[in-house]
Amino acid sequence: MAHPVLRMLVAAAVSGFAAAASAQALPALADVPTYDPAEASVDAAGIGSAEAMPSPETVVAEMQGLQPIAESPYDGLALMGQLPAATESSGSWLRRGLWYADVDAVVMQRTWDSNGFILVQEFDNAFDQSVGSINAFLFRSTVPVQEHSLSESSPGYDGAGRLALGRFLFRDTANRDHNVEMVVFGGPEWNELTSSEAQLTEGGQGMYEIQNDIFGNSLQATLPPTVQVRDQRGLHIPASLDGSGPTRVDFIPSFASFDRARAMQTEYSSDFQSWEWNYSLAQRMRRDRMEMNPAGQWVRRAQPGFTWDYLAGLRYFDVGERFDWNAQGIVLEAPEVTFTRVGNTSFYENNDPMQITDTTGAMNIQTSNNLFGFQLGGGLTYETDRWNVSIFSKHGFMVNDARATTNVTFSDPDDASIALNSFGRDLHENGLSYLTQGGVTARYHLRPNLSLRVGWEFMYATGLALAPNQIDFNPATNQLHITGDTFYSGVTAGTEFYW
Repeated sequence: MAHPVLRMLVAAAVSGFAAAASAQALPALADVPTYDPAEASVDAAGIGSAEAMPSPETVVAEMQGLQPIAESPYDGLALMGQLPAATESSGSWLRRGLWYADVDAVVMQRTWDSNGFILVQEFDNAFDQSVGSINAFLFRSTVPVQEHSLSESSPGYDGAGRLALGRFLFRDTANRDHNVEMVVFGGPEWNELTSSEAQLTEGGQGMYEIQNDIFGNSLQATLPPTVQVRDQRGLHIPASLDGSGPTRVDFIPSFASFDRARAMQTEYSSDFQSWEWNYSLAQRMRRDRMEMNPAGQWVRRAQPGFTWDYLAGLRYFDVGERFDWNAQGIVLEAPEVTFTRVGNTSFYENNDPMQITDTTGAMNIQTSNNLFGFQLGGGLTYETDRWNVSIFSKHGFMVNDARATTNVTFSDPDDASIALNSFGRDLHENGLSYLTQGGVTARYHLRPNLSLRVGWEFMYATGLALAPNQIDFNPATNQLHITGDTFYSGVTAGTEFYW
């Protein structure tokens, strides 16, 4: 029963819709334009325009043809150009390369453990003096006329060169570089020359020693108006070196030396060479941070901070020295001279000039110190993007294979027996030495792999056989002195290069 009613309602609705369409004069369905997405777009004002939108196939094709932005021809250090985001430094920016070389020029002063090593002296008599409660022993006091020595700063300054060649091995998870390196350091040779000539050679000048019993027991009874004295004019070697005069009493040495020479010359030279083979471990800088500059550009910058480095390795250190001593006009047998005594205190010498001979003498000493051992070192560096400052030190205990060769020769064209006083010796001994090196270095990075650096360094070695310490005119001496030490200090300048 419901079906007839439903059919009536539908028919009424259709009739109403047709009447309304007819009243509005709607276009036919075939005249309505169709919608095409490729022709739809939005103009600058947000209103539809007639520009065609890209099809999905076109978009996919363009995405497949995208290429990465080309790398800048610069290395990231904006020295000349205006790059939008220059890399000033980073943990990977500095020390970039598999190999590196450090080249330095070093100017160092050498000092050693002697505090004024006296070599040559000349004396003059000053006045008469008595010793003992009964004035039993008369002699003359002496004053130095001239004195020549090797000071502790001898022989002065000299230049050296240093080359370090290293190879990068790997970087660990703690951002530390592992390297092996070889360091060659040496080339300096310090030299010092001294010369002296006797000044008091005429009669009435210089030093004389009374010929008598050194205890003076019978001096008062035996001293005649004229007394015999020994002529001690000329240059003398200190008793600490040759065991003989000049003394205030009569003393005849048991071996010949250069005492009473008319002239003397000395030359002292020293050098060193150093080789190192090290394994080093060095921290790198921390992660970079991005900063926006006032122009609104992002710049990658380093985080300044401290880094540590360590090394362990082997070192060979060679110290060679030479000491040459020459003397002319040596008087091996001091002659006796007659003095005339007036009163109790004054002596008047004969006007005899100093005895001149053709006897010459030479002492040549060469020492070598071959140190080899294990060393450890470390350093602390304050790093920034363009410069850094570091301090470092190395320490090593080494075995010293020391040797000293000494040759003393006397000659006289008029007396062949003078040559019998010549002798030579060759001493060898092993000892323990200590070597340390340290300093301060400042660097400025011109490029990521090139830096300039300057600094101050020192080096100290002990347990050495130094040439002046081997001076001894006793032919029977068989001891090698290996207790010397040297100290080197100076300035350095050089470059660091990585490739």
